[in-house]
Amino acid sequence: MNKIMKSFFRKIANKELAIGAHVQLGDPCIVEMFGEIGFDAVWIDTEHTGIDKRDLLHSLISLHGYDMAGIVRIPWNDPVLVKPVLEMGPDGVIIPYVRSVEEVELAIKSCLYPPLGIRGFGPIRANAYGRISGSEYIEKYKDEMYRIVQIEHVDAVKCITEIMKVPYLSAVVMGPMDLSASLGVIGQPEHPDVVACIKNVAAAAKNAGIPFGTSIGYNPGSSTSGIEKWFDYGVDYMFVGSDVSFVMSAGMSTLRSVREVKRGMGD
Repeated sequence: MNKIMKSFFRKIANKELAIGAHVQLGDPCIVEMFGEIGFDAVWIDTEHTGIDKRDLLHSLISLHGYDMAGIVRIPWNDPVLVKPVLEMGPDGVIIPYVRSVEEVELAIKSCLYPPLGIRGFGPIRANAYGRISGSEYIEKYKDEMYRIVQIEHVDAVKCITEIMKVPYLSAVVMGPMDLSASLGVIGQPEHPDVVACIKNVAAAAKNAGIPFGTSIGYNPGSSTSGIEKWFDYGVDYMFVGSDVSFVMSAGMSTLRSVREVKRGMGD
């Protein structure tokens, strides 16, 4: 399936909300289940998890046949870390914790071949194991690969207008928790200073025509205000919840429900 035609990209292009989920456990069956559920994308996190390269490769392979994009968050803004992920053929990558225009430029150049960037040539799964010629892959790649930077530090917010001008930047995504930490209010993503930064990024993205998204946890059993505020900010896409949170939430709910039934019947 043409990457650019997957529902995640199609919905963003059509100004519809695209919804994804986070993958933290690295089991390809989970990716398949998310595809069956109907998510538009999965955010496969290699920054904060134990997912290794083989886990990642298998997870990306499990996307085959689903109308769901595979977006990989790289551990750090380092061309050496970006390169092997690109060779696996994800639909997009997320570079975390960028703090300046120069760091964003490095992130984008790490994803592009010369003369546009600094990526070394050696695609494996990315060019269908050689079925797609090198010249064809190089030509199509720069348009099909989604390059996202994560805005999660106040320094990036201060230069966000210039960041939006970096060539070949595909989208930006917020990181509310680390942003709150950089503002000295860690763990308070609702703090007025954090909200002001998010609104600044949203406005800059809208002015530049750059898709704007977020990465958040979400418990369907709680208030929906956490979701509603992001709609007010004008997100084009959001990644909500994760395999870990879904299992923990459903598991605790099931255990609590069974105990309540037993109590209701008397000891």
